Amino acid sequence: MRLDDVVGFLSPAMLAQATPFWEEMMRLVLAMDKTHLEQELSVVVDAVFMGPDRRLAQTLAAQYQARLRPVHTIVSDEGLWQARVEERRARLPIEWDVATWERI
Repeated sequence: MRLDDVVGFLSPAMLAQATPFWEEMMRLVLAMDKTHLEQELSVVVDAVFMGPDRRLAQTLAAQYQARLRPVHTIVSDEGLWQARVEERRARLPIEWDVATWERI
């Protein structure tokens, strides 16, 4: 499950309600993860977990006695990474504090 896919599934009207953006998107990702875990399915999440959402993921894993195995990755295609960051930035309101390629 990729955070960018979750963002891509939402209409502009729904995205307009996602404030703060990161917290709302991670809430959706973790809710879908919970559904998978309830069905005793494995879950692989492609997202950066920071602060509160990391703790929520840990709590969710503990609740379902699932092993949480963070994987640190290195981007193999920097151009693709840049394109994803720029596409996400272009879809969302400018006032949202979403990462820009320059910040990364």
